[in-house]
Formats: sequence, structure tokens, C-alpha cells
Amino acid sequence: MVAKVMHNGNTVRNSVDELPRRAPAVRRNNSLNPATIKGQEQRPRATAQEPLRPSRLEADEASSVLREVDHDAQTENHRSARSMGSMPQTERLKEAQSKNMPPLRMVQHKPYQPIGSVPERANRFNWIRMSLVSFVCIAVMTVGVYLFLSQSDTGQFWLASMGRDASMDAYRELGRRYMVEGSIFRAIRAFEIAQSKAPNDLEILIDLGKAYRGNNQVKEAELAFTRAIQFWPAYSEPYRLIIDMMQEQGRNYEASQCVQLAIEKTEDEYFSNLYNQLIPSVPDVEKLNRKGVREFARGGRFEDVFTIWLTCDESNGEKIFYTLLGEDPIKEGKEYTEEEKEEGILLDEGAWRLRAVAMKDEMYSDEQVQSYSINKPIPDMPKSRLPSGTYDTQRSVALYASKDTVIYYTTDGTAPTIESTKYTEPFTLRIGKTTVRAIAVNIEGKISNEFSVDYDCKVRTKTTTMSEKDVIDDLVLNKTTKAAFIKTYGEPSSEAADGKDGHGSYIRLVYPFGHAVFLDKGGDKEPVLVELSTKSSAFVGPRKTGVGIRMEDILGAFRDSGGDANEKGERVLYTMTDGRLAIYNDLGDNLAKVSYYLKLDTKLWIELSYYFENGLVEHMEWLRYYTE
Repeated sequence: MVAKVMHNGNTVRNSVDELPRRAPAVRRNNSLNPATIKGQEQRPRATAQEPLRPSRLEADEASSVLREVDHDAQTENHRSARSMGSMPQTERLKEAQSKNMPPLRMVQHKPYQPIGSVPERANRFNWIRMSLVSFVCIAVMTVGVYLFLSQSDTGQFWLASMGRDASMDAYRELGRRYMVEGSIFRAIRAFEIAQSKAPNDLEILIDLGKAYRGNNQVKEAELAFTRAIQFWPAYSEPYRLIIDMMQEQGRNYEASQCVQLAIEKTEDEYFSNLYNQLIPSVPDVEKLNRKGVREFARGGRFEDVFTIWLTCDESNGEKIFYTLLGEDPIKEGKEYTEEEKEEGILLDEGAWRLRAVAMKDEMYSDEQVQSYSINKPIPDMPKSRLPSGTYDTQRSVALYASKDTVIYYTTDGTAPTIESTKYTEPFTLRIGKTTVRAIAVNIEGKISNEFSVDYDCKVRTKTTTMSEKDVIDDLVLNKTTKAAFIKTYGEPSSEAADGKDGHGSYIRLVYPFGHAVFLDKGGDKEPVLVELSTKSSAFVGPRKTGVGIRMEDILGAFRDSGGDANEKGERVLYTMTDGRLAIYNDLGDNLAKVSYYLKLDTKLWIELSYYFENGLVEHMEWLRYYTE
């Protein structure tokens, strides 16, 4: 077995047995000699034809010995070099030459080249180690890239620029860069993604609004700024941006409202200064005092009418708009005219709520608001000289009131108005219960409180009920013919059939005063009158009644037993065992009806009805008919 040791390019061949230093190594490896292994045969020596090849165990033994030789040689050289390190350079050179060694600086170390082939086990180990190291490197790089992209601002920005999922800050920064580059559409998209991640972030809403505004998306920009104000009311920048937009669009009134809100919510003096510059001053309201000098017209209660004047800084181009009934002066106000500046605005009796604003360049001032209540003294209510109570005879009622007043009254229970019966002289109460209600009106139209008094006259009247003798004009139901009626009242405006029943067919004649219905029984008989309706006062009704007559006169012409009215306003005037009946019916809204019924046969009736409006007869109906 041999080994090669390289020193400065010279090859020295030594036998293993000539190296006493390596003897321990040989001895240590004697146990590895194949000849000493029990149970194994000694390897035969090679012949001349077959070269001697070291076994695997012998190769390992030789490699170990040569490594020790190389290590000892290097150690000796290092010692010599250290010993020569303190010598001069010439002496070190001579010393090296005497030992047949190169100078220290010329010593070259070359890697050890083992004899024979590398074991397969070593090759396998190297590939596994290389694979393991590669895997570790790839894993470390993957983790590093992941941490870089997910944790660093730069990594998040890269993800955002690639359209991947990234943080809100990354998309906001991306949008700002797009804005600097002038790519507004891309900036809007980036800000919208950022806003979806943080819907109420102040900076994102402001940036998004600016981007919308730069892209002429005014409505979207206003919504973004409004949302910023909603969730961040104390910050002034959104107010400034939205106010600028409104002024650019000429929406000065809305801008002024926004300025007021900014003053209320923020502490920025900028808005107070802006408000003073843009908003006109509040208009003043004045009236004359007792000395004839104008003074501030403060709201309150007054007993007489007066005039007011409105003033503002007209030299600054301001105009006044006002309302008197509380409407919005900006939307529904009337402009204060030159004529009103001279004569003023007269406030008559009633309740007034003045609202006035000054306007300049479509900007409106704060409102001047004053309320005035003007109530003239009302007259005393009228009174009756007849005390309220129950009487055995019919009594007359006399009413009186203060000077320069007119009394209006009713006796049918309805509320009196200036359209009711005017009192001129005492009037007689009807039989039964009566409620007199009256008011007094002065020359200025002021109406007093209502006076009301109840009476009950229990005396029975001797007036009779309706009979067949009660007719209108000289007409007689079921006897006056059609020809005779036309001869008396002229040709009708129109004539038409009006149905038929078992008694015959009906014909309706229409006149300006009303209409008349005739029954044609067939055969040679003339049609006879069965119904008359008129609104004309020319017709004289039973007992000198007719259209235009007062209700009291109608009720007094026929029997009235004084019955009480029910909850529907119906009152039975009389009812007789022979089938005679009279009913009063309150129809409401100053309307009433009084009907008198006369039973001629089991199913045959005559009806006389008066229809009242405001206490007077409006029209009459007189008819003869059969019931089922």
C-alpha cells in the first residue's frame, strides 16, 4: 500500500511500513484486516496476469494513514514557518533551501485526492444534503416574500398596484399616486376599494370626493363630502370642499346653510368670517310709536291695527323677501316693493307671523321673525228680556244688545251667523221647546260671543192639522187636468214620460219654476195632476204659506204638539189616529224639512213638504201617491 504526498510539486513515495508515526494508525486498523476477521477466508494474492487491487477495507485503511501523514507534514511546516517568522527574509530563504522546502509565502496547499473510487454512500449523502438545503432555502424565501408582501407597506402597495387584495392604506396611497399622475379614473377606482374597506375613514372620503370632483362627478363628490361631515362633524375640510362646490354651482342658499352648520360644529374661525362676508344682515322691522316716530316693531298683542316697514342695507344691493302667515320667505316670500317702502304694510285684525330675509347674490340672511296678534274689542253678547223657563201660554221674546250693534238669531237650534234672521222686533215662541241663539255684530264686523236661552211653551194650540182643503193656488190633486194646467201656466219647457205603475203612466212637464207630474189612467180620461214641485214664490201654498216664508210661520200655520227631537234631529209635530202625521227633520248645514201627511185610503197618501235653507222656505213639494 502506498500514498502520495505533494510538496511543492515533488512526489515522494513512501511505504506504509516506513512511517513509524502511522504505525499506531496501522495498529489501530489491524482489527480491520480481512485476515483477522473470524469466519472469513484470507483473500488470495494477485497473480502476474491479475493486478493486485486493494479491497474496500484496505482502501479505507490507507486513506486514514495518508490523512495522518498529511496532517503531520502540514503541522511541521507550520512550526517551521513560525520559527522562521522572526528571521530576516534572507535567513528564512536559506533555511527553507537547506530543508529543501519552499519559502512560506510559496507554500501551496492542494486538496487531498484519495486513491480509488468514491464510495456510493458518500454520493447519496451529498444529494440528500443538497436537496434538503434547497428545500430550506425555498421555504425561507417563500416565508420572506409572504412576510414582505403582507407586513410591509411596500409589499402591500405592490399588491394594490396589481389589483390584488391589499390594505386600505395601500389602495389610498395608490389612488393618491394616480391623482398625481393625472389618472383620475384609476384613482377613483383605488379610492373606492379603499373606502369599501373603511367606509367612514375621513381621509379616504375626502380623497374620493376630490377625485369625483376632478372627474366632474358632482353628485358623487357631494355624497362623499356629506358622509365625511356626517361621521366627522368637527373637521373643517369637508365643509370647505362642499361649500366651494355649491358656490361654483350657484347654490348659494345651500352654501349658506352649510356655513352655518360648520360654524356650529367646528371651531374654525374661517367659517365665521366667510359667513359675515357672504350672508346679508338681518332686515329690521319698524312701526310708528305714539309720537309718530319709527321704532322697532316687537311682536305681541295689540288692540288696534298698525303699519310696519322693513329695512335693510340697500346700498349693498340687498333685497327683502317676506311672508305674513308664517310661510318660508325664501321659497314663498314676496319681494318688498317700492310702494311698500313708502306706505308700509298694514296689519289688520288677526294673527300675523312675519318672516323676512335679506338677499344678496343669491345668499340669504338669517330670518327676522315676529308674531303679532291684533284683536279689536268685541261687543257684548245680546240678551233676552224674557227669562228662560216653562210657560203655560205662548210668549214673545225681545232681544237687546249694546249700541251700534246688529242682532242675528235662530230658533231652530242652529248656530247664528250674519246670514241668520236679523232681529228687528219681538217674535212669538212656538208651542213646545225652543232654543233661541243670538249674536251681536258691531260696525267693524266684530262678532260677540253667542247668547243662548231655552223656553218651553206647553199650551196646546187650536191650529188644525193638514186636510184635503189645503191646496196650492186653485189646483186640486187628482182633479186638475193637464190641459187646464197648461192653460194657466203656459207651455212647458219640456215634456217626457216619467214611468208607469198599476194605476197608469206618468207624464212630467218641466217649467222654469219647477215641474208638474200628471197621471194618465188611460181611456178617454184626461191626465190629472198628482205632483207639483216649485221654487217660485208666485205659488200660494196652504194657509198663505209659500217659498220665502220663515220656518216659524210655517210651523205656526199647522198644529205643533211640541214633541222633543231625537238624536237624528227628527221631531214629531203631531200624529193622529186617523193617519194624519207631521214631522220636522233637521238636515244639518242650516237645512231642514217639514212634512205633513194625510192618509186618504189604506195605501193612498197626500204629502205637503217644505224645504228650508237658513230658516226660509227654499221650495215646496205637493204630491199624491200610493204606497206598497
